[in-house]
Amino acid sequence: MWYKVKELSSQGLNQSQIKLELGIDRGTVRKYLSMSVAQFLAWISTPRRMPKN
Repeated sequence: MWYKVKELSSQGLNQSQIKLELGIDRGTVRKYLSMSVAQFLAWISTPRRMPKN
Protein backbone atom coordinates (compact mmCIF):
# COMPACT_ATOMS: atom_id res chain seq x y z
CA MET A 1 0.00 0.00 0.00
CA TRP A 2 2.91 2.36 0.82
CA TYR A 3 4.23 1.97 -2.72
CA LYS A 4 0.83 2.75 -4.23
CA VAL A 5 0.45 5.88 -2.06
CA LYS A 6 3.90 7.09 -3.17
CA GLU A 7 3.11 6.32 -6.80
CA LEU A 8 -0.19 8.22 -6.77
CA SER A 9 1.46 11.15 -5.01
CA SER A 10 4.16 11.30 -7.68
CA GLN A 11 1.38 11.41 -10.29
CA GLY A 12 0.14 14.63 -8.70
CA LEU A 13 -2.78 13.39 -6.59
CA ASN A 14 -3.32 15.06 -3.22
CA GLN A 15 -3.99 13.25 0.06
CA SER A 16 -7.77 13.38 -0.26
CA GLN A 17 -7.67 12.04 -3.81
CA ILE A 18 -5.34 9.21 -2.78
CA LYS A 19 -7.67 8.40 0.13
CA LEU A 20 -10.64 8.10 -2.23
CA GLU A 21 -8.68 6.12 -4.82
CA LEU A 22 -7.38 3.53 -2.33
CA GLY A 23 -10.18 3.56 0.23
CA ILE A 24 -7.90 4.20 3.19
CA ASP A 25 -7.89 6.84 5.92
CA ARG A 26 -6.31 10.21 5.10
CA GLY A 27 -4.18 9.92 8.25
CA THR A 28 -2.72 6.70 6.88
CA VAL A 29 -1.99 8.45 3.58
CA ARG A 30 -0.25 11.25 5.49
CA LYS A 31 1.79 8.75 7.52
CA TYR A 32 2.90 6.84 4.43
CA LEU A 33 3.84 10.02 2.58
CA SER A 34 6.02 11.14 5.47
CA MET A 35 7.96 7.82 5.54
CA SER A 36 11.15 7.24 3.60
CA VAL A 37 11.92 3.83 2.13
CA ALA A 38 14.18 2.98 5.08
CA GLN A 39 11.54 4.08 7.61
CA PHE A 40 8.87 2.01 5.88
CA LEU A 41 11.03 -1.10 5.76
CA ALA A 42 11.87 -0.69 9.46
CA TRP A 43 8.18 -0.18 10.29
CA ILE A 44 7.01 -3.32 8.50
CA SER A 45 9.78 -5.42 10.04
CA THR A 46 8.77 -4.62 13.63
CA PRO A 47 6.46 -7.22 15.16
CA ARG A 48 2.97 -6.10 16.18
CA ARG A 49 1.34 -7.27 19.37
CA MET A 50 -2.37 -7.83 19.21
CA PRO A 51 -4.35 -7.53 22.46
CA LYS A 52 -5.62 -10.75 23.96
CA ASN A 53 -9.37 -10.81 24.51
